Amino acid sequence: MRFRTRGTFQTETVIDLAQRMVAQLQDAGVERVVDVNVYLSVVDRQGAQRHLLLDGTEIDLLDIPADDLAVAAPAKRLALSRAGARPTAGPKRHKGQRR
Repeated sequence: MRFRTRGTFQTETVIDLAQRMVAQLQDAGVERVVDVNVYLSVVDRQGAQRHLLLDGTEIDLLDIPADDLAVAAPAKRLALSRAGARPTAGPKRHKGQRR
């Protein structure tokens, strides 16, 4: 799914854009998302496109660590089986059958 908007915005306005996007997702009943990407072009006061530098080197990708914000996958839990129950075998494969 892609959300798109056009225009030149103050950096503070990007927060409002993100809030509007999240509001639309919440209205649709979405509780979680994966693989979030943000694409933008940086411009100066005159509207000329500029590039970002990191230690003097031009960059076009900036990874933002967000592990501390992500919802952790539930850990697998050990459990006892019922008395007399045996683990079930997976589907049987016949010779020549593809996996």
